[in-house]
Amino acid sequence: MKRRSRFYKSISILIKIAFFLFLTCPVFFTRAQNIRYVKPAGSGLADGSSWADASNNLQAIIDAAANNDTIWIAAGAYQPGSNQWFNLTKPLNIYGGFSGNETSLQERSSYTAPTILRGNGNSVLRWTGAGIKVIDRISVTGGRGTGTGGLFCSDGVINISNCRFFDNRTSGNGGGLYLTGGSAFIQNSIFYNNAAFSGFAIWTQANVVSITNCTIADNAYIYHAYTNTNGNTIFNNTNSFSIQNSIFWNNTHAITSLFNTSLHITFSNIQGGFSGTGNINSEPLFTSEYKLQAASPCINAGDPQTNTTGYAVQSGEQDLATMNRIIGTHIDMGAFENESVLPVHFGQVEATIKNQHLFVKWSTLTETNNNNFDIEVSADGKHFKKMATVQSLAPGGNSHLPLQYECMIESPQV
Repeated sequence: MKRRSRFYKSISILIKIAFFLFLTCPVFFTRAQNIRYVKPAGSGLADGSSWADASNNLQAIIDAAANNDTIWIAAGAYQPGSNQWFNLTKPLNIYGGFSGNETSLQERSSYTAPTILRGNGNSVLRWTGAGIKVIDRISVTGGRGTGTGGLFCSDGVINISNCRFFDNRTSGNGGGLYLTGGSAFIQNSIFYNNAAFSGFAIWTQANVVSITNCTIADNAYIYHAYTNTNGNTIFNNTNSFSIQNSIFWNNTHAITSLFNTSLHITFSNIQGGFSGTGNINSEPLFTSEYKLQAASPCINAGDPQTNTTGYAVQSGEQDLATMNRIIGTHIDMGAFENESVLPVHFGQVEATIKNQHLFVKWSTLTETNNNNFDIEVSADGKHFKKMATVQSLAPGGNSHLPLQYECMIESPQV
């Protein structure tokens, strides 16, 4: 069973049912071309051609990849050579968070350990050149030195999603991220405990930078011997810089330390305050993992139109923890959606097949802001097809009394 969020007040519940023994129709899988695979220990031929033959040498796979290739990196820690960094000079799509047997990005589990790229006496990654670059579900940490701490990126367009930048330190600029030239779109990511002389979290001198549903907290200044200037948490000198649905808290300097040519901040929690639609200045009430406590003022405080088709602000269907976005009435601020209250408390769920008909019965003990239930079926437990939608029986989507549901589906082929 999985809960699926809707982009309006009510919430839809998804019931998934796998029939390994009942459905006999064939299921065919196709795998995207030009995917290269990396595991911490490698396996088989170690040439990166498949999970079975995954390489343990990330830099070698980066070097061997062609423009716009995709690299899947299994959970674990990866480190360049001493005083080196992972060097990328072409447009690539880099995805982490795999257990090492997936055939699609959607199969990555929220319980999979993170893919960690760790510095070794210098920056962690340096990515140069034109083209579109993607980095998703990667933790960047341990960057050190006098240049960039975590990730240096120049030119092209970089899309950063579901990433963590933490414990990167440099006496230069850009503790977590240094951007120069090109554009960057950052969403569902977190920058914490980074330090630098300027741009403790992010240093940017680019064309367009957009930060959506991110958390930037506990980033600090590193003293520079040649000046008494105390730097800034984000250094911004871009043509267009926007922050939406984000949290900026407990950094050495407040958001007012930004140097900017064009700055637009909306529906964000900014310590010290900042003029803009929907902005607040309130203690976010973080947990130890920078998630939101149940009483956080950041819950349901994001842009109410986020993820609406055609709207400028999009954050995807999942947060940094791969949990559903928009659990409540509106999207939450920050990298994590609060899930302290489940919208539906299920009772018993039953599914049977008789005379080529699927019969599904279930009960709910309570429902909160629930709109409907989607029923999906699968032949393998991984790939699901929607078969039916059943509207909630709860008045207005809310009920504290048990409710009974049933649904019949004819010939549930997948």
